[in-house]
Amino acid sequence: MKIFFFTTVFAPSIGGIERMAEMLCAEFVAMGHEVQLATLTPGNGRFPYPVIRRPKFTQFLSLLHWCDIHIQANVSLKYAWPLLVVPKKVVYRYANAYQRDDGSRSLIDFAKVALAARACGIANSHYTAARTGATHVVLNAYDDSTFRITTPWQERKRDLVFLGRLVSQKGCDTLLQALAHLRGQGLFPTLTVIGDGPDRPMLETMSAELNLDRQIHFTGTMQGQPLADLLNCHRFMVVPSRYEEPFGIVALEGLACGCVPIVSERGGLVDAISGHGFTFPNGDPIALAKVLTECLHRPEEAQQRLVGAESHLARCRARSVAEQYINIFRQKIGESSCSK
Repeated sequence: MKIFFFTTVFAPSIGGIERMAEMLCAEFVAMGHEVQLATLTPGNGRFPYPVIRRPKFTQFLSLLHWCDIHIQANVSLKYAWPLLVVPKKVVYRYANAYQRDDGSRSLIDFAKVALAARACGIANSHYTAARTGATHVVLNAYDDSTFRITTPWQERKRDLVFLGRLVSQKGCDTLLQALAHLRGQGLFPTLTVIGDGPDRPMLETMSAELNLDRQIHFTGTMQGQPLADLLNCHRFMVVPSRYEEPFGIVALEGLACGCVPIVSERGGLVDAISGHGFTFPNGDPIALAKVLTECLHRPEEAQQRLVGAESHLARCRARSVAEQYINIFRQKIGESSCSK
């Protein structure tokens, strides 16, 4: 099968969309398919498939005629014209729900959802599917060659870990407020904050003002094996997103490394953990503190949430996710052939 993958963002940029595009394309190639990827992100790097950066219109059009399937990572209004040129080849991969953080939609969001309704769509969670009308749900993949359990749970010395961009959406301040509440109860769990972003100075100041600085360590951005090794030092991962997260690969990575996840209940994070963890209302530090108290007081009971996680993780391994995509592509191609 000839697959033309288009994503506005790609390596060396770092993010969930970029990681999914890179993993899927690598798996497609490993499965024997021909892949070409186009992106608006400048840069370089070596990949097992051609990467066309900032393609010209003629290059894009040529790739559309070359491919059997054209998949786009999210709806781009500027690049929606393939729906008019080769509608039977186009598949969208939805990594967001096209809405503001409060759930409302702009005119552009409504336009994207309207376009989504005209194409075959693959959503990264049931939440995203409900908001976009996607016809298929395939959960996000994680790098199962890197993120795995290497340290037994009972030997882990650190309590909590946060992994994500340090921006208001991700709710790290909610976690700090919850820790301040626990401090008033005589609980002083350690917290490792992995990531960087514009809110880091504010969060470091907040940590000091709440008298939490001795409990919290900010590491900055980490990737790959060093990140997996550090996750394996922790018992619990907290993903306290304020907004309705479409999915949350970090929760998968934490779960794969044996951390018990504690996540916001509205959005796609519940799909990411599939019952193998705890939830609390988005943006509610008191509710989060209550869950943390229960987990810290009864860690062995909390660990029981990990039982059976292997089958969920198996569905989210890179090869399994790629196979699910290929099955949808074949169905799409079959439908196009029958309609000719």
